[in-house]
Amino acid sequence: MLTATSWPRRARAPYAPASTTKVLTSFAALTTIDPQTRFTTRTVLEGDKLVLVGGGDPYLSTKRAGSRDDRVFQADLTTLARRTAAALKKSGTARVTLGYDASLFDGPAVSPAWSDSYLSENIVTPVSALWADEGVVDGLRSRDPAAAAASGFARLLAQRGITVSGEASAVPAPAAASTIAEVRSATVAQIVETLMRVSDNQAAEVMLRHVALAGGGPATFDGGAKAVRAALSAADVDVEGLRLNDGSGLARSNRISPETLVETLYASSTSPRTSGLAADLPVSGFTGTLVERFMGLDAALGTVRAKTGTLRGIHSLAGYALDRDGRPVWFAVMADRADEDAPLEARAALDRVAAAIASCSCG
Repeated sequence: MLTATSWPRRARAPYAPASTTKVLTSFAALTTIDPQTRFTTRTVLEGDKLVLVGGGDPYLSTKRAGSRDDRVFQADLTTLARRTAAALKKSGTARVTLGYDASLFDGPAVSPAWSDSYLSENIVTPVSALWADEGVVDGLRSRDPAAAAASGFARLLAQRGITVSGEASAVPAPAAASTIAEVRSATVAQIVETLMRVSDNQAAEVMLRHVALAGGGPATFDGGAKAVRAALSAADVDVEGLRLNDGSGLARSNRISPETLVETLYASSTSPRTSGLAADLPVSGFTGTLVERFMGLDAALGTVRAKTGTLRGIHSLAGYALDRDGRPVWFAVMADRADEDAPLEARAALDRVAAAIASCSCG
């Protein structure tokens, strides 16, 4: 038996959710996009003009992933450069100019609802349909990740005998250009699994853009927020008080009620298409963002799966706990006026609520 519940006091009042926002983004991604969809990064050629075209792969990397790396890293610029160079040489082309096209997503690349310090403190990369390593170059987040990816791609081509004339520039891919080579991302289901497990802000914002496109809207923060709301409403999830300004939860102005979180998670468990979302939640004391939590709460170790949310003074936890009789109880616990100087105490208080559910016979 599945029991849906939420914190009973003011359950429908919206709170600042922090990263539990990713529950809604991920649910919308799985419901609006085929979970087996992959995003393609490609090169196209017209004359001697080569263009690197971004397809919105949040986990495109520079180098090939090792055998022990997360399965989400399936596409890389090194492989794309190798394939592109081989195709160019086969056609007798050894010199090109390079452009890059990241026009799949619209602006702004940084949410107006984010703190200005997010950029200056190296917390976020501006959202782009083309980046490598989430825009991180030498440990710093690029302010222009598409240009950085193209610059790195030019070097990879040069290492494979293709001369790139001049600097890479932002250009639209010519409509008549032929595809030279491509690499494909992990599936949407695999991307969602990773972004939920590690609470990946960057990947969540890219997926918000894809949700917007799937919903027929512009690939912007606002377009994504509208598409998420539509996906929730279509699943009969209560969206009263819902306010979204991003897909990751970095915006302190976001508002989600515990009821919305619980109903979203419960709805995900009722459909094969979205059932993986619950399985993607970190496990108390063992995986992801819960690996160092629930210490000393033995009854809850391994019996709680939940998404965390943490910003200064904001703490949330949403998921399910197996009660003493082995029944899953869905819950959301939220606090957005916690003592900013005592984050560990606030986090522990939320863990104790989940542990209490795991210790009771709640049916």
